Amino acid sequence: EKPVTPEKPVTPEKPVTPEKPVTPEKPVTPEKPVTPEKPVTPEKPVTPEKPVTPEKPVTPEKPVTPEKPVTPEKPVTPEKPVTPEKPVTPEKPVTPEKPVTPEKQNSAKENTPQLPNTGTEDHSNLAALGLLGVLSGFGLVARKRKED
Repeated sequence: EKPVTPEKPVTPEKPVTPEKPVTPEKPVTPEKPVTPEKPVTPEKPVTPEKPVTPEKPVTPEKPVTPEKPVTPEKPVTPEKPVTPEKPVTPEKPVTPEKPVTPEKQNSAKENTPQLPNTGTEDHSNLAALGLLGVLSGFGLVARKRKED
């Protein structure tokens, strides 16, 4: 491509001289400041009335002292019981023959191992938690189906 030739320089126009600056008017002097009025003193607060002193409580009458209780009559001592005559001693009973002691049969019970105690604990807490879990599962499934 062909290079672009520069334009010829233009001679500048005569510059415009600025106008004479405006001198500012005499500055406004502030007026004498207004002195604030004397502040209003608050009214003397109303003093509350003298509190009413409660009436002196009525002292209860002196309680009536109960009459002296009647002392019970002296109990009658029972008559001395008649001692029975010397009892007749019964004849000496016949002692039966000494029973035959059975041979040890408990040995079989002692040797038997004891089973662990299972299934007797209270599992109501676990059952309640399981039921709660199942119901919440049904609730979540029902909600999803309702949204779909």
